[in-house]
Amino acid sequence: MAGSIDRVTKAAADAGLDIEIRRMGASTRTAEEAAAQCGCTVAQIVKSLVFQGQASGKLFLFLVSGSNQLDGAPAYYMINCAHPTHFMQALKKGERWLDRVYGVKANASAKSHAELDESETLDAGDPDDLGRRYSGLRASFPTMRILGGCCGTDHRHIAAICEACVPQAA
Repeated sequence: MAGSIDRVTKAAADAGLDIEIRRMGASTRTAEEAAAQCGCTVAQIVKSLVFQGQASGKLFLFLVSGSNQLDGAPAYYMINCAHPTHFMQALKKGERWLDRVYGVKANASAKSHAELDESETLDAGDPDDLGRRYSGLRASFPTMRILGGCCGTDHRHIAAICEACVPQAA
């Protein structure tokens, strides 16, 4: 941590900024905890969020007031890194959150994660079967708009998903 503090202090000085870096003795995991440690209001705390653009790889830094809050509910959910046979039962419960499942990036293989961890080779599964399963997901959950692949998928799986889910032009 000392090296990081030294680099930040030097960068600030090089930019002509006179800053004071404080190490906190207690937790500052939330804006409320940080404000209590610093003796200021929550609105005076700056939260930082860093995102990496998926296509560009660029990093984006957002600095927001500690008093800014999300509504507590994510805009949408995605299912990732599991074969549809592993999560379909959970989706049949009819819970309200299912209306916000907007995407799936499933694994190609129907093997469990434990089986895959022990495998010497990558199991490619059955691309056509995966496409049919995606089609069934889209029929059951019309909000699903983001379709892709995770572990073991390749161009064959994406082509099968497209054939099964994207209407063909006449």
